[in-house]
Amino acid sequence: MDILFNDPLVIKKNFKKIFSDISEDMIHHLLKFRRLKYNFQIGNNKNFDLLYNTFLNFIKSSFINYTIKNLEYKYWGCLIDKYFAINSWHNHLTTSTINGVFYLKIDEENENGLAFKINNEIKVYKPKLYDMIVFPNFLEHKPLIPKKLNKTRISINIEVFCRETSTDILNINNLKKKEKHEE
Repeated sequence: MDILFNDPLVIKKNFKKIFSDISEDMIHHLLKFRRLKYNFQIGNNKNFDLLYNTFLNFIKSSFINYTIKNLEYKYWGCLIDKYFAINSWHNHLTTSTINGVFYLKIDEENENGLAFKINNEIKVYKPKLYDMIVFPNFLEHKPLIPKKLNKTRISINIEVFCRETSTDILNINNLKKKEKHEE
């Protein structure tokens, strides 16, 4: 686990070992649900259930105190390509306590990253393939359009509701261990 930003806390971990062999199957499944928009809900299957469980295990290994309210396996795909290059600032206040974004397909050379509004500043993280970024529901963010749109960029949004607030959970004092800091 790496700390990207401290306040509010944003962490990440790469899961290449788990997903590199099944990523093409995941992309094929995801594309079945794409409609005429860049953001769409994806139906469950064993690979996406593995992704959700990986997200839950990442939370479990990262935080000391948290209580999950309900487990509702829902996934949202964000697909940016030459046909759909839309982005906007948003948060997940009404849909989660803890939010995760998993990068299933990116062109790292052309990737511009994910922008966050942190303390009146725009901070950007450029993800690597198979990175999972975890952050609080209130944090304003938006995917940045890649430099070139000749390749597809796919990220998956994963969420969970907890009894505690996101500020109670996602803070440096609630981390099980503090590792590399990239801010």
